[in-house]
Amino acid sequence: MLQTADARLRAGDPVQAQEAVRSALDQVPTSRAGRALAREIRAAIEAERTSEANQQRVADLVTEGRQLYRNRRYGDAGDRFREALDLDPMNEIATDYLELAEERMRTARAGRSRSSTSRVSSPEARVVNPTPETTPVAGIARITLTFDSPISSGAISVTLDGESLVEVPFDFSSTGFLGFKRKGRGTLKRVILTPSGRHTVGVQLVGSKQGALGSASFDRDLAPDSHWTLRVDLPDKNSELNFFLVKALR
Repeated sequence: MLQTADARLRAGDPVQAQEAVRSALDQVPTSRAGRALAREIRAAIEAERTSEANQQRVADLVTEGRQLYRNRRYGDAGDRFREALDLDPMNEIATDYLELAEERMRTARAGRSRSSTSRVSSPEARVVNPTPETTPVAGIARITLTFDSPISSGAISVTLDGESLVEVPFDFSSTGFLGFKRKGRGTLKRVILTPSGRHTVGVQLVGSKQGALGSASFDRDLAPDSHWTLRVDLPDKNSELNFFLVKALR
């Protein structure tokens, strides 16, 4: 029975392993090997429970953060996403939304700073020397397209200055009984390389059944070797579709 318990534990089934080791200890209560294995099994069960609790906590934090973000409470939203990343550093949704929240906060601070500067500026006319033109530096920028899709299939097209850059089709449906397709959802991620410089980046989401769902364009200075996140945000089929293009944290 101890061998059975050990095999079940190594196979990743600590609950069944616990039942087997209990049966073994009922027969030989003084077995040191049995008691040691029982302690190991209890530790594995506790670790599994802790992991499940962490996963649920991460999911709750991400949900709270997204709701706060939609309510424009970007500071509170950022706190939720940071806490989620402390528990799960590889959570892509929390990472992307943290970048978006921090970008929103930077934009808000810049707006307040400009407003404050305009209030304290002297009304007297000043001579402003024109800024000398700089020669653009050639290079490549990287844009990471992400979409946590509630729709089964469709495509995302990305343009640069009105010219097609890439079209990314997706299909998260599955084949069920008798070949009928089942609806599904999934996460799309694609890295796009683009020339650096001042460009207009366009994006459009099209559903296979829904048709064109929305589009947006962004005027950005894509510096050489810069990294950007282009996020398509549609929490569910009935939510408002949003697009974001923000500079990624390095």
